[in-house]
Amino acid sequence: MKSGAFSKKLFCFLVIVFVMWGTVVLAAEIRVPLQYLYIQDAINAAVPGDVVLVANGEYKGEGNVNLLVDKAITIKSESGREKCKIDCEGTSRAFTFSGAASSGAVLSGFTITRGNGQTHDPSRPYENWGGAILILNSGFVDISDCTLFNNIVSGFGGAIASIASSPVISHCIIENNSASSGGGGLLIYKDSPDGLTPLILSCSITHNPGNNPVISRGAGVYLIQSSATFYNCVIASNSATNNGGAFFLTNPCSPNINHCTISNNSVSGSGNGYGGGGICSFSKCAPLVTNSILWGNTAATGAEVYLFGSSLAVSYSDVNRGEQDVNLYLSPSAQTEIVWGDGNINQDPLFVGEEDYHLSPNSPCIDTGIDPVSVSRAVEPLEEFNSDIEGDPRVLGEAPDMGADEFLEEEEVILVEIDIKPGCPENKINLNSRVLLPVAVKSTKDFDSRWIDPSTVEFAGARPVWRIRYDIDRDRDKDMVFFFKKKDLNLTEDSTEATLTGITRDGVAFEGTDKLSIIKPKGKARFWHFGRR
Repeated sequence: MKSGAFSKKLFCFLVIVFVMWGTVVLAAEIRVPLQYLYIQDAINAAVPGDVVLVANGEYKGEGNVNLLVDKAITIKSESGREKCKIDCEGTSRAFTFSGAASSGAVLSGFTITRGNGQTHDPSRPYENWGGAILILNSGFVDISDCTLFNNIVSGFGGAIASIASSPVISHCIIENNSASSGGGGLLIYKDSPDGLTPLILSCSITHNPGNNPVISRGAGVYLIQSSATFYNCVIASNSATNNGGAFFLTNPCSPNINHCTISNNSVSGSGNGYGGGGICSFSKCAPLVTNSILWGNTAATGAEVYLFGSSLAVSYSDVNRGEQDVNLYLSPSAQTEIVWGDGNINQDPLFVGEEDYHLSPNSPCIDTGIDPVSVSRAVEPLEEFNSDIEGDPRVLGEAPDMGADEFLEEEEVILVEIDIKPGCPENKINLNSRVLLPVAVKSTKDFDSRWIDPSTVEFAGARPVWRIRYDIDRDRDKDMVFFFKKKDLNLTEDSTEATLTGITRDGVAFEGTDKLSIIKPKGKARFWHFGRR
């Protein structure tokens, strides 16, 4: 090879490496409050692709609420929504995602409460839309693992308002929010112009309204000109005064409602104009309902579904009182149609309990859905379409179950007696010791230790290295004693108990727990336990 050609290729290679290295370097992690005291300051400092990581704690006041996101960055909490809270104190909403530049932004792992949708800023439109979050002309925004609780607006979208955007909202709890005009939990007004449609995945939308007792329409969800997909969602115990306890659809829209549980929603108004405890559909809307449960909703007319100038297609779903419970409000100018497809049933779904929407073992909704599930959305399929609202596999039997929950039969677990360090009453353990730790599984009248499959046994994250049969308590029944290397145990100096698990030769799981205490060396170094590695 000529030296010139070699030099040219080497130069190109170094340029590529430099560009790739530079790209990686540019994706920074910006910490709040370690680097920036306020969340907005960290957002302002970030560039597209950066991650704003918010430490555990409660955030409120200027700089931590009324946050504007106008770039494709990730904002996430350090340890999840249980430990990171944004309290708007009734002064403003928490987040506004605005403009095409924010498409690709991610928000994950927060509890947002006491938002009221006010911005007091003329440059930010839609005052009193979106109590906690407003998504405005933003294309794709990903909101996941958030709890939106006790937020309020006098307009639309008590928790979230999405306008001309296509968010993916997944694994969120939307509860106890209020919006006087409509959409106590969620408002979606127009999809983004790029052809993508919103996706609401594995969310719980319940008990809206909250402190404000009045939501006019769509206490759970209000859709205007949208083809959003709702998959694996529970929309329950929401209450509107006029129309649509769970869903209100209008002008026109065609949502895909798949594997959803819609139950115990209500409309309190009386008369012909008040209806749709579950779904109220107006003005040339065409909802598609598949693999879902509509049960126990109440309204003066059309307790489960109320149609006015709309069409409805239902298949493989459990609808209370069946087709008879769909009220078709007819007028010369309003064409209303219902397509009652295959696989529908009209039987009590047999939920586990009040407001517990898991299916009981005898539920008629088990194995009565349709497979494969088709979800219409102009993006690549998500793996989560193969699971239910809790992450269990979507098909566990012959066919999918109706509703958000895939029935999972509880595995039988035998509780056994174990004894850590048999014969030692205090069970003190020195994790730095190289002596093997004995743990005995006792034979009792209900459990014979000979049933154990030794290859399945695990104690505190460790597998046994040896075992013997020995009568440790002198009751003439031999027990099984397993020995473990202490360095393999996942115990810490604060551990007070540990569990041994395994499976019998017949395939039945067993477990036992015993108390213990960890010996802390005298005058130990700060990181004494590192020596175990």
